[in-house]
Amino acid sequence: MKKLLLVFSVLALLFISCPGGGGSGGGSGGGNFWAQDTSGRDYRVDAELYEEGIYCRIWFEKSYVGNNREIAREYSKKIATEFDSNIYQKLRPVFSGNLPFDGRTYSTMELAGHLVDGDGKLNILLLSIKGTDPSAGVYIAGYFYPVDLFEDGLIPGAHSNHNNIIYINFPVFYRQNNPREDPYVDFEDMYSTIAHETQHLMNFITTLALRTTYDANGDPDDILLMDTWIDEGLSASAEYIYSGKHNEGRIEWYNGQVDQGLIPFGNNFFVWGNREDEDDQAVLDDYATTYLFFHWLRLQAGGNNILQEIITSTNSDYTAVTAAADKYIPGNGLDNWGTLLKTWMAANAIGSSSTIYGYKTDAELNAIEICTLYGATSIRLYQGEAVYSIAGPGYSMPTRSGNIRYAGLNPSSGAVSDTNISNNDYLLTYNINTVKPENSDGSEQSIGENGTIVASLVSPGFDVRKNTNGSRSAQSSLSGPYPISLTDMIRINKRR
Repeated sequence: MKKLLLVFSVLALLFISCPGGGGSGGGSGGGNFWAQDTSGRDYRVDAELYEEGIYCRIWFEKSYVGNNREIAREYSKKIATEFDSNIYQKLRPVFSGNLPFDGRTYSTMELAGHLVDGDGKLNILLLSIKGTDPSAGVYIAGYFYPVDLFEDGLIPGAHSNHNNIIYINFPVFYRQNNPREDPYVDFEDMYSTIAHETQHLMNFITTLALRTTYDANGDPDDILLMDTWIDEGLSASAEYIYSGKHNEGRIEWYNGQVDQGLIPFGNNFFVWGNREDEDDQAVLDDYATTYLFFHWLRLQAGGNNILQEIITSTNSDYTAVTAAADKYIPGNGLDNWGTLLKTWMAANAIGSSSTIYGYKTDAELNAIEICTLYGATSIRLYQGEAVYSIAGPGYSMPTRSGNIRYAGLNPSSGAVSDTNISNNDYLLTYNINTVKPENSDGSEQSIGENGTIVASLVSPGFDVRKNTNGSRSAQSSLSGPYPISLTDMIRINKRR
């Protein structure tokens, strides 16, 4: 039990799309739930049940609805219908499975119901999350809190609703719609958020069945939480599987880094949130890059089976991804993380529609932009990071050292070489280290190593000598704001 309490004390601070709190949810018409604001404080929410569907229940925060009960009822029926007939039907074949638990086999949502002594219906609480400020550039669209699946009091200091529940920040989906001169709801965006958070819940349920060991009393003893970048990548995929449309904000952010930011200096998803001391919006780099990476996996695998393979893996780290990639994109050596990282980075630079070095027939992703570095001969890269520079005449491939590796990328021919590089080829410099020790607060340590880049000036690009920490001075040109998890928001607010 001590190990369980330690796991959940860390989880309460760090789990993706974090906390809600405890109390009683449910009842014939009303319920009193715990929720959490963007500073990490718990607070009570009185809610009313407005609609019960086949696979879900829709709750509205009473103080937010006010006298608009008929509108809330109309919206709730619309949301329940969409979840039952579309969202869940599309997510279930990919993210649900037959999970062994307590000597029986459950579907994912059945197991969620079993854990809270319920019927497996997902409770969707529409509320106004306190502290949300979209003008800050980032906001909370919704969250899932895994502690809700356990009885209140199991984890000291954590409040549980003992329910399979997700939280949707309803006000952020309001837009102004003249000439009606009243708000309307961006249901399309909200439905994608529901799909996103539902995957988080399904992922954690799968963790309890497949990636958790239990003691003699049947209590969880060791919970292998799936790495944040994998869970967020799967949730980004859930949005696309539901809607069939790209999250343009993620692509916009990635492309916006060509003129400023930290992605050109290597920042990506592998060590989540590690560059926030340089820029507190650097976590958006993590979301943008894992978004692209998982779309590349899905496209190269020719479907969603690779996502099912990842979510049902007994591994919780990068090895879940490399095993799935090797199975569904065979013959490319992708069971090795370094090769997988190199191949995806080459795909971003080459953008082929017919080989592994691109996004197949997705023209928008094949047109994403990259930025090259110049002005120095070395750069410090953390685990999983990679950068581009451009070779000049007579340039020779650097010698690998430690965890630093190199590849020559020819954007014209689409060739990728570990040994040869020609004039005007991209030099890919990347760090294949996969070890991520935990800091005392549970966050992952950044372990840097110096890699070689080409010093000659090539434009467009970043002058490493002048832009060591990047610059977000031009980010105001991006539309934003952009959604992030509640855990990320709490961490950012605490740092601020």
